[in-house]
Amino acid sequence: MKIRVIRLGIFRESESDWEFNFDKPVRIQDVRIALRNELKENQDQQLLSVLARSAFAREGNILVDDDLLIEDTELSVLPPVGGG
Repeated sequence: MKIRVIRLGIFRESESDWEFNFDKPVRIQDVRIALRNELKENQDQQLLSVLARSAFAREGNILVDDDLLIEDTELSVLPPVGGG
């Protein structure tokens, strides 16, 4: 199963979107862990901190960590935003 994660906001500073391959249906939490491992490998502490507070979305819907992904899909990682 292929999961593509589109980079938005501060995550755009990285080179390209992320793609992960999983052997089974996965939950958003599994994608978050894979992404965290990728950021650790690249030693990007700032993005690791932002990832901990980020949400994931698919087709305009915000997903929670327990949401199940059962087919190839494209997600967006949504960093927190501030402003007034």
